Order: sequence, then structure tokens, then C-alpha cells
Amino acid sequence: MNLYPHFRILQRTHPRRACTLELSRDELRKTWNVPHGPPLHPHERHLAVELAGDPSASPTVAGCWDAGPAEVRKWTPRQIVVVLHGAKLRGCFSFVRFRNTGQPHWLWVRVTPRARTPRRRPALANLTP
Repeated sequence: MNLYPHFRILQRTHPRRACTLELSRDELRKTWNVPHGPPLHPHERHLAVELAGDPSASPTVAGCWDAGPAEVRKWTPRQIVVVLHGAKLRGCFSFVRFRNTGQPHWLWVRVTPRARTPRRRPALANLTP
């Protein structure tokens, strides 16, 4: 068992962009089927359907598309916020559970990072003797 948060994205054989995302932290593990692939642009939202069981044993899995460590910022029953550090997929992502549907549907959203304010140098630092 891996105690460090990590993720894996498994490619599906059909349809072309469909994938399965596995996200784990401690003993907690979530698995989603994502019909339209991962969101690649800021504020892009994709449907993610939560699965039960181990999808890597499924015959429709073509292979691992990306994997790596995940920095968990928030993990509640209704929302998960993580920063993924993969080879292909990097950045902050949020998973938000749909309300009152009675089904395990989530939104996978790519979140834009906060704009960093540049550090200001003192005015005298720019002067040369």
C-alpha cells in the first residue's frame, strides 16, 4: 500500500479520449471513468463517473497514459482539490460531486492557479554607484 498521495490515468481502448482516473490518499481511493478525457485548459469541465472496484483489470484498458504524485489540498465527501505532478498532466484540479442526483457523478475541473504578485525590490536596489 502506498501512503503517499498519487494518481494514475488509464487509457481506454474505445472511445478515443475516454480514460479512467485513479486517485489515492492513505487508505482512501477514488476511481472515475471520464468519457471525454482530462480537462486540459483552465476552467474546462468534464463529467467524471465514480466507479467501484479495480478498473486496471478491465479488458478495455489500453495502458497507463500518465501517473505521478498528487498534492491533496482538500478531500471531503463533496469536493476534492489536488495538484497533479505528472509527466503530461500538471496543475491544480478540482472534483465536485453533483447534488441530489442519487448517482455518482462528479465534475472534473481544471483550476487556474492564483496569479503570483511579483516581488518588488526596494527603489535603492536599482541604483548603481
